Amino acid sequence: MNLRKLISLAMIIFIVIPVAFAIILATSTVNALTSPRLYQEYIPQAISELPKFVDISIDMLEEKKGENSPEIQIWIDAMKKAGIDTTTFFVESGISDWLEQEVKLKVKSFGEMLAGKRPFSSIKIEMSGLKKILQKDYVEKVFTDILLNLPEGSEAEQKKWEDYLSETTKNLPACKPPEKLLPEIIEAFKINIDRHFQQEIDFVHHQPEIHLQNFSRIINATGFILMLIPFFFLVIAAFIAGGSASDFFKWLAFPTLISGIVAYGFGLAIKKILTLSTYSILLKSENIAFAEQVFLQSLEKFFLNTITFLFTHIQKVSVVVIITGIIFWAVAIILKQEKKQI
Repeated sequence: MNLRKLISLAMIIFIVIPVAFAIILATSTVNALTSPRLYQEYIPQAISELPKFVDISIDMLEEKKGENSPEIQIWIDAMKKAGIDTTTFFVESGISDWLEQEVKLKVKSFGEMLAGKRPFSSIKIEMSGLKKILQKDYVEKVFTDILLNLPEGSEAEQKKWEDYLSETTKNLPACKPPEKLLPEIIEAFKINIDRHFQQEIDFVHHQPEIHLQNFSRIINATGFILMLIPFFFLVIAAFIAGGSASDFFKWLAFPTLISGIVAYGFGLAIKKILTLSTYSILLKSENIAFAEQVFLQSLEKFFLNTITFLFTHIQKVSVVVIITGIIFWAVAIILKQEKKQI
């Protein structure tokens, strides 16, 4: 191998393939995260199924009583005794309507902005509606029924309710409160909702001077332009290597194929690893309470669908790169055959 080919090979190994690999992964991930479909289908579906996720979480906590916090289990038992059905609570209280009409619609609006169906603007999720819902008489009755179905506690345990009212502790005691304190506890519950819930949450903060249309297409176009960077170096490497037109396209074909195949394999491997292990690692984290772990576990289907969606983008881009490499290789073969015929 002469010096020219060594220089070309070095450029391909140390510049072209690593840069192409990095750009494929980066642009594919950004394209997936800014895809309108993510905000118009996947996330809205998860919002609609939130009551079901809570139901699944409670059932799982029931099945794993031994692993659960005793205090949480007492509250779950009280809820069961009170005959509280989570799905019914979400519907009757109005939380389901609020999720559908406020949160879900705002998320979908963001998806429409990314798709270029509407101009970019600020999106705020109004929390005032949820605050009003949680202060309704129906919610107060449900909370009261749960409190009355808590087990009787010792004098020391009941004193914890006084600590809660004086804000010495933020944790709700796992015992029935003294009857005389019940009105104060209900009132404190309403005050805490009003105090800790924001009036609104900025879902999208848009600067008036920035005007973006078809944002998703801009991201896709940017990814395509970035892919020209390694291709530019690849063309230079092919010219340096010299040789016939057939050899030139062979130099283009091999690195393109390798970059696409490596990126496709990497995306597939990471998807498998995330599907099989990351989720279980998250559940075993010491920084997450058991009840929160169980709720995350109830979201398994959503997590898996989102992971598949994200890494499918990597695989799609990789397939395009692989096809491009095959085309280069086919052109090289055709040129070589034509040269032989001449």
